[in-house]
Amino acid sequence: MTPYEKNFKVPGRFEDHECTFITWPCKDSDLEIFNYENEIVIFAEKLSKFEKVVVIADPSNFEKAFKKCKHFALIWSIPTDFSWIRDNGPIFIKNDKAEVAGVHFKFNGWGNKFEKCESVKEMPKYLLEKLNIKRFTSDLILEGGGVSFDGKGTMITTEQMLMNKNRNANFSKKQIELFNIMSSNIISKLEYTPMLHICNTSGLINFSEAHYDMVRSGIGLYGFSGNPKIKLSPVHRLKSVISQIHTINKNESVGYNRSHFSQENEKIATIPIGHADGITRIFGNKKGFVFINGQKAFITGNVCMDAIMVDVSNIKCKEGDQVIIFDEVHTAEDLCSSAGTISYELISGISGNRIPRHIVE
Repeated sequence: MTPYEKNFKVPGRFEDHECTFITWPCKDSDLEIFNYENEIVIFAEKLSKFEKVVVIADPSNFEKAFKKCKHFALIWSIPTDFSWIRDNGPIFIKNDKAEVAGVHFKFNGWGNKFEKCESVKEMPKYLLEKLNIKRFTSDLILEGGGVSFDGKGTMITTEQMLMNKNRNANFSKKQIELFNIMSSNIISKLEYTPMLHICNTSGLINFSEAHYDMVRSGIGLYGFSGNPKIKLSPVHRLKSVISQIHTINKNESVGYNRSHFSQENEKIATIPIGHADGITRIFGNKKGFVFINGQKAFITGNVCMDAIMVDVSNIKCKEGDQVIIFDEVHTAEDLCSSAGTISYELISGISGNRIPRHIVE
């Protein structure tokens, strides 16, 4: 039987929990968290003053974890080679009888981004055995941090995370099949035939058999298809101007928290658009870029509330020159791909109050 058939649900994030699990940094992991053992110890110790803390350590790291955390946390030896337990640990569920179980879903290192994540795939099994609670398995490839629950049976996630080709490529077809079964059952008990609808932009383009009576083109109206084989034309541009240009000397810093120090003399342009306008901090420190006079200029340092700084050392420009954040040529998809996010997030986050709109017919 499935968890649903036994009336299990995932508790809401706001509900009380019994303890917090932390994975001790894995030596061979691709994550840089291995360099932050002391920070993990400090965090675990402070957290233990308020709730039970369990540190999970791979057998190769158990002695070190035990020595540093034994006075304030339980230390469990469980094979693992990936440190981010929020994403790879089991999802705990409970039913109306207060019974607790765990769902062991599949994890592939954030869409096969990391090669060293083999033993972690079985870690949830051993953890649930240690807890002596029932284990349900799921064929879905997930990250625990990519889903959220309301405690009433609803899961909130994104198409990009759940149905990406490097996770659950066939999940959409299973959704359509389930929708057909459920809608047929409902219609058979009605005295009329309702209009059916399931497709967003991605479904509209990729699943013609599921168009039914209506479709909902959301991001497609902005010129994004969600299918690399089908190119739509972006219909919007985000522009700004250079407000100031300064030359900084070697070893001088730029931006919030002094996150960038120049390796040599650099020419830095300030552009009056920041995270209050929708250009989030994820684009800082050369993960994002703009175009000035046709040349790419990387964002230097952290994104500020009202401004970004870009390196224009090799670009001929002056104060007042136009800056392209994205347009039909330099697309939002390209910018977001560079920063490891999606165009949905950028486009929907552009401030409606601070960024004026101009409609060009």
